[in-house]
Amino acid sequence: MKVAITGTPGTGKTSASQMVSEKLKYKLISLTDIAEKNDLFEDYDEKRDTHVVDAEKLNEVVQKELKKTKNVLLDGHLGHFLKELDLVIILRTNPNDLRRRLETKGWAKGKIIENVQAEILDIILQEAVQLHKDVYEVDSTKRPIRTVAADIIKIIQEPESREPFKPGKIDWTGYSSYF
Repeated sequence: MKVAITGTPGTGKTSASQMVSEKLKYKLISLTDIAEKNDLFEDYDEKRDTHVVDAEKLNEVVQKELKKTKNVLLDGHLGHFLKELDLVIILRTNPNDLRRRLETKGWAKGKIIENVQAEILDIILQEAVQLHKDVYEVDSTKRPIRTVAADIIKIIQEPESREPFKPGKIDWTGYSSYF
C-alpha cells in the first residue's frame, strides 16, 4: 500500500509517520529528504523564505522508489501531489495550536501566518480531493501522537472504519478573523 501522510507544516506528520512506519513495518520516505538529496528545487522564493520544489520531478523520483517496495509511507506536505497513491491522509490542527507549534519551532511570523491561513482554508485538503479518490483527514489537535498514529493505522488497515475520517468533518473557517 502506498500512503501519503500530508498536511500543513506543524501538524505532526513526521512524528506520526515514524510511529506508524515502526508499527506496520512500512518503509518511510521523507519527501523533504528526497527533494534535498536530489536537488529538486525550482527556485528560492525570498518573499516567502522558502524553496520551491518541482512537484513533477519529485513525483518522478518517488515513483522510482515506490517500485522498490510494496508498503510505503510518504511523509511531507507535498505528498498529496504524488501520483498512484492508495491513500492520502491529511493531518489537521486547530489554527491556534498550529500557530503555537510553529512559534515554538522558531518560524518567522510571515511563514506562520501563511501556514495557519492555509490550514483555515483547507488548502491541502482541497488539492488532495481534486487529485485522489481515497482521502481522509485526522485531527491532531491536543492529541497524543500515539493516538493520531492509531487513527492512521485504523484508516490503513480497516477500510470499514474510515467513515469518521472522510473529508469535511474538520472545519476551521470560524477562525477566518484570526488575522
